[in-house]
Amino acid sequence: MGRLLRLYPREFREQFGPELEAMASALLREAGRSPRERRRVWRRVAWDAATQGSIEHLNQWGRRLAGPRATPGAGMMEEWTRQVRFAIRKLGRTPTMTAIALLTLALGIGANVGIFSIVNAVLLRPLPFDEPDRLVGMWHVAPGLGFDQVNSNPAAYFTYREEGTVFEDVALWDNRTASVTGLDQPEQVEVLAVTDGLFPILRVQATLGRIFSREDDLHGSPETVMLSFDYWQTRFGGDPGVLGRSLEVQG
Repeated sequence: MGRLLRLYPREFREQFGPELEAMASALLREAGRSPRERRRVWRRVAWDAATQGSIEHLNQWGRRLAGPRATPGAGMMEEWTRQVRFAIRKLGRTPTMTAIALLTLALGIGANVGIFSIVNAVLLRPLPFDEPDRLVGMWHVAPGLGFDQVNSNPAAYFTYREEGTVFEDVALWDNRTASVTGLDQPEQVEVLAVTDGLFPILRVQATLGRIFSREDDLHGSPETVMLSFDYWQTRFGGDPGVLGRSLEVQG
């Protein structure tokens, strides 16, 4: 941690160094002995030190190199232009700080673009289905057990489906990883286990073949698999003869 602290200005290290070391130690204790978790902690600490250290250096450097105050009667645009020219001259005399400034700007812009992409995908952009404002995801809470979000279960699903009056229809889904065999090479893929109502709710039709039916959910019915369009194209070349073919999916 001592080497990472050197990324911060000396005054900052003297004031906040012990707190940063204590925070890093606490995160490592929470990670336990798991090498993977400990590496994740160190990556996070190193990233924070690199980005925040650069920002602190820039703040300190800016305070030291602050230009003269605006002269009485000077226009706002004229004063702003003068300050920009002053900053450019100072940056040109200190190439190291110029590099840090550009790096910080790049990191800041990249982080903001990344954050906006996530917010846009999760919160702003509507779901790619008909009437997305009518689609809701539902979880349960179990405060007595200390869980603030609990997945549904078959009993609750059948209760909502058969007795509920709030929703037009309900469906269960569960994303997981599974092993697929029966092709050239076994592979691990991301799969989605769903009940028959999901595709009608989303108003999605199959490009080839059929979607799941209520009979597919009955006990003892044959296991049925639907392929995503991308998987059908990449693994089967879009061959329509894939209908009826057997695959072994474990997981």
